[in-house]
Amino acid sequence: MEKNNNLFLQLPREEQKAIIEAIIFASDEIVTFKTLYKLLITHESLPPVEVSENNSGELTIDDEIAQSINFTPEILDEMIRDINQDLINTGRPYQIVNYANGYQFATLGHYGQYIYNFFKSKTKRRLSQAALETLSIIAYRQPITKAEVEQIRGVNSGEIINSLVEKNLVRIVGRKEVLGKPLLFGTTQDFLKIFGLRSLEDLPKLREIDEIAEELAQPSKDEQNTVTFSISKEEADKILRSSTKIELDNQDEL
Repeated sequence: MEKNNNLFLQLPREEQKAIIEAIIFASDEIVTFKTLYKLLITHESLPPVEVSENNSGELTIDDEIAQSINFTPEILDEMIRDINQDLINTGRPYQIVNYANGYQFATLGHYGQYIYNFFKSKTKRRLSQAALETLSIIAYRQPITKAEVEQIRGVNSGEIINSLVEKNLVRIVGRKEVLGKPLLFGTTQDFLKIFGLRSLEDLPKLREIDEIAEELAQPSKDEQNTVTFSISKEEADKILRSSTKIELDNQDEL
């Protein structure tokens, strides 16, 4: 194999780290390894990188090429750790964090109150209870259709789903192979970022919605001992007159 003449790979490691840090710092979106690889490596004269058809377009690098170019996800992780250590050593109030399988700068937690005070005068978009409920169902059951969401919630959810799509928390991920081929919905990278998740595997482990619904459907102990029946207004008036007569008869005996 010919010696690689990629400019980035010929730079000293400290300079490589500085370039990566600058890119992540300048980006207002999460920067993934795939993005950095395409930006720094494949735009130069390197053999083409194969794309796995079974992994939704994620790059898979041949071992021989990876060893030759000396730039793999593991090496990038090492560089990010080195950059973060440099930031700690110099007392910087931010670090590079891993969100949704990518990297982005974030302020350290103990400065959060000051950041909050800075932004508290700005209007913040809040999710309603119905929107949070719908988003939770989509997150745990994705990919899922609108009809399936509505079946779980018991109410029309079209407008809420559209609102979540507009907020870039939910996206269309395909169509279900059934009659009519309804749209399938799933969560976005922004959803992971906002809720501080690296991947969907980091979602809290909750009981299945069906199990919860089954428990809610079961009557409580008090309800099990209560008999409910309905009577007409005429029957109710007759019972009331009878009970009044019994009460008056008892008073006569006293």
